[in-house]
Amino acid sequence: MCGIAGVIGNLGGSNSIEEFEAMAEVLERRGHDAFGFAALDYATRDLRFGKLSLPFRKAIRSDEYKNFRSFVSASGKPELVFGHTRLATHGGTGDSANNQPVVYKDWIVVHNGIITNEKEVKEGISSDICALPLDTYASVGFLSKLSDSADTFDFSEVMRQFNAEIKGANNFAIYSAKRGLSILFSSNGSLYLQNRDGRWYFSSEKRALPLQEQYEATQLLFPNVFVYDHRNTKGGIYDVTKEEISFGTPESSAPLKEVTKVQTAEYTSHVDVVELGRILEREFKLVSDATKNVKRCTKCLLPATFPGIVFDSSGECSICAGYQSAKPKLTKDDLYNRLTNGGTQDKVLVSLSGGRDSCFTLHTVVKELGLKASAFTYDWGMVTDLARRNQSRMCGDLKVEHLIVSADIEKKRKYIKDNVSAWLRRPSLGTIPLFMAGDKHYFYYAEKVKKENGLHLNVMGENKLEKTGFKTRFAGAEQSGENSSMAYSMSTSNKIKMLSFYGTEFAVNPGYWNTSLWDTFTGYLSYYVYPRTYLNLFDYVEWNENVVDATLKQYDWEYSPDCATSWRIGDGTAPFYNFIYHSVVGFSENDTLRANQIREGHLTIEQAKALIERDNHPRPESFAWYCDVLGLDAIEVAKAITRIPKLY
Repeated sequence: MCGIAGVIGNLGGSNSIEEFEAMAEVLERRGHDAFGFAALDYATRDLRFGKLSLPFRKAIRSDEYKNFRSFVSASGKPELVFGHTRLATHGGTGDSANNQPVVYKDWIVVHNGIITNEKEVKEGISSDICALPLDTYASVGFLSKLSDSADTFDFSEVMRQFNAEIKGANNFAIYSAKRGLSILFSSNGSLYLQNRDGRWYFSSEKRALPLQEQYEATQLLFPNVFVYDHRNTKGGIYDVTKEEISFGTPESSAPLKEVTKVQTAEYTSHVDVVELGRILEREFKLVSDATKNVKRCTKCLLPATFPGIVFDSSGECSICAGYQSAKPKLTKDDLYNRLTNGGTQDKVLVSLSGGRDSCFTLHTVVKELGLKASAFTYDWGMVTDLARRNQSRMCGDLKVEHLIVSADIEKKRKYIKDNVSAWLRRPSLGTIPLFMAGDKHYFYYAEKVKKENGLHLNVMGENKLEKTGFKTRFAGAEQSGENSSMAYSMSTSNKIKMLSFYGTEFAVNPGYWNTSLWDTFTGYLSYYVYPRTYLNLFDYVEWNENVVDATLKQYDWEYSPDCATSWRIGDGTAPFYNFIYHSVVGFSENDTLRANQIREGHLTIEQAKALIERDNHPRPESFAWYCDVLGLDAIEVAKAITRIPKLY
């Protein structure tokens, strides 16, 4: 998830600090939440480190970092520099114990990824380290358990056990003071190494390494593990399944500064979720009772409140009449041929949101087509930790490099808050998509990352049954091919109609004239205007919910505790806006998905009825999380939504 970078070897008298900073600057877009750094003079055991709750570009202007920089720049000093740009997934950044590097007893560690079995690992460790919230401490505790009591360090065996125990997509830079060793480990290939005259540079992304043209970069992936012996100033990459490597204890060692104090815990809601649940459930029942007599399509169950819907004499709706089947006209073999470009390409970029369809797409490309892939995620602040854990599961199990662009999440969430607050003052169903404007930059960054990594195609998993044309209809526009295309494929005339609608809304609601304007505008350009070249898996493979869910269970894919469906559970925004739609018009995205499944023959009407009833139930925990991270009062927001006039 985050970015890690560093230099190992004799740094004295070199320009290593500038090269280290250049790598960290490139990796800043992987995480803006905090920047951490550590340097060690092996000869004297002089350790300098810091953790700042600031993005890299601000952190390096601090006095703390300037002192660190002077230490690294001094002639003949450090043999190790580690850096970490954090995308917060465990614990708040305000507590240094939640940030990295982790300095604990004899260990220095920087970690990129998510340990998906953190709880189980910690349960097997008898140590005060288990009380610390950051999942990285699980890895440190496990390493301590394996090595601290041994006279010699059986490197190969320790790394084999480490790989078997630590689940998910995880990359580590580790220093053991007791053993005098630096270790670089990757379970999924998101770690690159470069040797320049005995000085070793490492980074989460290949493009961040210095002087790539002159020096070869190696992608690390277990069972290949890098180890540097500081006593003998030698390093190398070893296949730990084939080579038995052991190291003795250094002649002299001293414990490093221990960090165990925790001042703040992981995220906990400040909302009275029980009271919120009562409000949401009461509204759900009122809506359900009030819409019992609303006319619904005899074929697909869409209600009369669906914008622009018309029924014929038999009760069938106009959406059914114009429906185009989502069954693919091409085959998986066609997809393989496109992705390999006639056999000249062997690696592609796969979009990975952490939702079910993107995870299924990654599985299909890697496991069923047998292709090499890099996964790409744009984290805009509403990607939940559940989605991040599922990303880690998939990339770890499939050994896929994970490329991440993280927005400035604090700013993004402020933009969302401003737009939600403005919307609540003058609710309009057509402007609800403003809440999601911040994620539309995905398309811009997908193209950028693809070019940076020399990949010719991007594969997405756009499920054609998930199309929600009612959103654009509420904005006065018509989505072309109602259920077979995305909103960005609207005709130019419909895009103009939608812009006109938004212009009117902005004119009558001054709350929209806030700091999010530029972000919203560039998001519009990225989604509706910016050119994109990608393939959709479901143009070649038929989407079937049962097949998708069964496939993901192979990866111990995680479901949300507050709902039974696997859809939209990694999107922090969906439970919020779907509650609004259901409250005001009596249906939501869940109705449109089930309607399309009926049309495709995947569900009977009775099955769809039961699923719509189940999936439209409010999700108070997710609703509370959404409001809490935005700084909104969830109870007051819920009450305001229930007061909006109904359209049935």
